[in-house]
Amino acid sequence: MVSYKPTPHKEQIRELVYNYFVENKCTSTLTLPNLYFSLESKLIEKGIKVDCIERDLEVFKKQLEIVPKGVNLYKSTLGKFDTTSYDGLFLDLCGCFSSDLHLVLQKIVSKSSIVITLRKGREHKSLMKHLDISNRQDSYIKLLKRYNVKTNYYTEYISKV
Repeated sequence: MVSYKPTPHKEQIRELVYNYFVENKCTSTLTLPNLYFSLESKLIEKGIKVDCIERDLEVFKKQLEIVPKGVNLYKSTLGKFDTTSYDGLFLDLCGCFSSDLHLVLQKIVSKSSIVITLRKGREHKSLMKHLDISNRQDSYIKLLKRYNVKTNYYTEYISKV
């Protein structure tokens, strides 16, 4: 069995994501799950279709042991996975704006609700050339606008982990 305890901050974010998807009447979601599927379980209980992708083979194997009934789990990467059929995407990137995200943002359907989490201060080199460290919020919003992604909420949180 997998032993994993999320930080309170991560749980708060997942609660915000859940509420956001419900309020926006999402019916088909894609997430990058953690090792306990709390968000995905709540979405399934609400009658929302949930697909998940994991890029790391070892993590994927652990997730297969505990994936909740009704959640479809795939071994893939964001760049290779077709994201166009989802009206809700939760991309918890744990620290970097990867080249895969560039590919996904190019394919986002205009009516989709998307939530992206990035760890402050650990941006990927490919992002740094687009980001003004002194004004991250404005830089992120400008970057997403280049992909025609409308930003309606931005927040920062600090985890002590």
